[in-house]
Amino acid sequence: MGKPKAPTPPDPQKTAQAQTESNRDTAITQAGLNMINQSGPWGSLTYTQNGTWDDGTPRYSASIGLSPEMQAIFNNNMGTQGNISGLANNLSGQLGNTLGQPLETPDLNTTGGQTGPIQNTIADAGNIQNQIGDYGSLDDAMSGVGNVQASLGTDDWSADRQRVEDAMMGRLNTQLDRDRSALNDRLAQQGIGVGSAAYASAMDDFNRGSNDARTSAILGAGQEQSRLQQMALNAGNFANSAQAQQFAQSLGLQGQDFAQALASGQFANSAQAQQFAQNLASGQFGNAAQAQQFDQSIS
Repeated sequence: MGKPKAPTPPDPQKTAQAQTESNRDTAITQAGLNMINQSGPWGSLTYTQNGTWDDGTPRYSASIGLSPEMQAIFNNNMGTQGNISGLANNLSGQLGNTLGQPLETPDLNTTGGQTGPIQNTIADAGNIQNQIGDYGSLDDAMSGVGNVQASLGTDDWSADRQRVEDAMMGRLNTQLDRDRSALNDRLAQQGIGVGSAAYASAMDDFNRGSNDARTSAILGAGQEQSRLQQMALNAGNFANSAQAQQFAQSLGLQGQDFAQALASGQFANSAQAQQFAQNLASGQFGNAAQAQQFDQSIS
């Protein structure tokens, strides 16, 4: 079998021409789809084909029509603009005739004094208050509030602790002596002699209990010392709290006096500013009336 021949390649020119015609047909179709007649309360938009172009492409025209109501409004607006234009044309002719005449300026001295002099001063509105009344001087020491307590005194309550410890030890030692004598009697009745291992073990237990009791007495005395110190600390804190409250009250009263004096000065200045504004407005009103009278005299 012979080798098959290769297919003939497409003609580029024909391919391009076919593509161009396809694009043209697509564009015509798309344009036809987009040109949709529209209508609404304001009017309508209508597309109409009116022939073709030189290459055969359809040619369209678009027309816009107003609704009867909008058409009436449009006609009225156009009529109004025409009337205004005609009026402006007539007035411009009259203005030309008026401007052609010489200007006659009025003599202000013969207008009967109706315009009057320009008012360039205003009535006295009073002085601005730039200081406030006496509200008292600031009392740095705040007399009467007392001094801050910065220490608990020289007493460390050691003597009180010792008295408590001695009292507890005296009562404890008496009880320990009775307990030791009772223990010796009980051991003798049980046949446990002095120097035996059982005797030594019993006495060790008793001595440890005695030491624990004495240690508890010492701790109790220390707790009494801490209690007394805490009571003194609470008393000092209470005194300082009362002093701080008295200081704040004294300072607040002085600040209140200052605020009242300041508010009084601000009120006076506000009234002065209001009077100044009223006087200024009165002068401006008089000058405006004088200027209006002057313009009317010129007219």
